[in-house]
Amino acid sequence: MKYLKYFSVLFLFFIFNTNINAQKKGKKESKWYYETTIELNNGSVLKGKLISMNDETVKIEILGGSIFVYPKSEVKNVETSEIKIYPSIRNYQYNREGWYYGILGNINIATEDGGGGLSALAGFQYNNHLAAGLGLSYNQISVNNGVQTIPIFLDVRGNVSDNPTSLFYSMGIGYSFVKANTEFDIIEAKGGLFMHPALGIRFDRPSGSSFLFDFGYQFQSVEITSQRWNGINIDDVQYRRLTLRFGWTF
Repeated sequence: MKYLKYFSVLFLFFIFNTNINAQKKGKKESKWYYETTIELNNGSVLKGKLISMNDETVKIEILGGSIFVYPKSEVKNVETSEIKIYPSIRNYQYNREGWYYGILGNINIATEDGGGGLSALAGFQYNNHLAAGLGLSYNQISVNNGVQTIPIFLDVRGNVSDNPTSLFYSMGIGYSFVKANTEFDIIEAKGGLFMHPALGIRFDRPSGSSFLFDFGYQFQSVEITSQRWNGINIDDVQYRRLTLRFGWTF
């Protein structure tokens, strides 16, 4: 358990430090802007960040950093939409609407037992704070007892802030199948309820992908039939594991 305490302290310190840094950076400059469309009298159309507009001129910065200034007499129409543009990160997909995919590895922590696994995610980002999809995992929930599970679950997640580095939450809930394992005398196994709430940090990359790290709690209910020296045994087991998870979404 001493290793779990170390992980917990490190994780909380990392969250606090990252969140403070993100707030400081947010005060210096905005990480996004609303897209503005300028239509000129000659038919040209420009889209970008509106820097200023007065009775004499209109000033706009397009994606890439180029700045254009036009006399107000040459501008036919100026319209600002509700579309958020993230200039510092190309294809800033995770903070926008759209499909997301992910691959995550996990380490299960227990006092005398543990394991690890791998998960694949696919879902749709409705807005910055809510996304939903499906997940499929292969999980070694107990190394000592040879219990291997295959959870299929609903994955709900969202970001806390709009910053490229942000806290996020996630919740996985579904059903987990269990593999028989004759090497550990498991001749039959039935799955059950699977749950995995977590809180973590997301780091967006210039490529549009995101590195994720979270700390959560994994619950797994199974029924195991095993052949032992005293005959056939049927056990209802509820595995509870603190879980470290890390991986990528794109």
